[in-house]
Amino acid sequence: MSLKIFKDLIKLTAHIKNKKLRAQVVNILKNPQNNNYPNEPVSLEDCPGGPWHHTYRGGLVDHLFTVTTLSLEIAITLKEIYNEDINIDYLVASCLLHDIMKIYDYAYIKGKNKVIVIDNTIRHAEFGEQFLLQKKIPLLICKIVGQHIPWRGEDVIDMTFELRILLASDKIDSNALFRNTLLFDNYIISSIDF
Repeated sequence: MSLKIFKDLIKLTAHIKNKKLRAQVVNILKNPQNNNYPNEPVSLEDCPGGPWHHTYRGGLVDHLFTVTTLSLEIAITLKEIYNEDINIDYLVASCLLHDIMKIYDYAYIKGKNKVIVIDNTIRHAEFGEQFLLQKKIPLLICKIVGQHIPWRGEDVIDMTFELRILLASDKIDSNALFRNTLLFDNYIISSIDF
């Protein structure tokens, strides 16, 4: 992963017109540590996207960048053609932050240039929602982050356009890299070299 991609991720926050929200999102991306989490995180720049997609150093940054970019294109098209009322600020913030707690799904292996999966569950959505609530992010963004994995065992109450777009973009990007992961990483990984 190049640092240019992380810088481009930060540049995407320019699509958030609300200055306070933009500053909050930038701060979280640069400092995503959650003191309420039981283990130490890996850095955002080192974190893979998951054991099923983007299974390389910096994969999470690439995933967040691609999901946000795809979502913006979808939103612009829906606004132009169907005049849909889509909150771009909330959409971009939700996309950039939807997997932010995945940094706690991995741990560094002492003495090696590797990370290992320690918690490959869907809890990152729930913990992400709680973390963003603590950071005083608007409630709808927190809910979108918390509901971006709809199979968590509960119904999605408010299926907003912003959530629908995030779900579609997340699925497209995850599936695009999933095939490559199957080909190159023998289906699932337990640690990642870097």
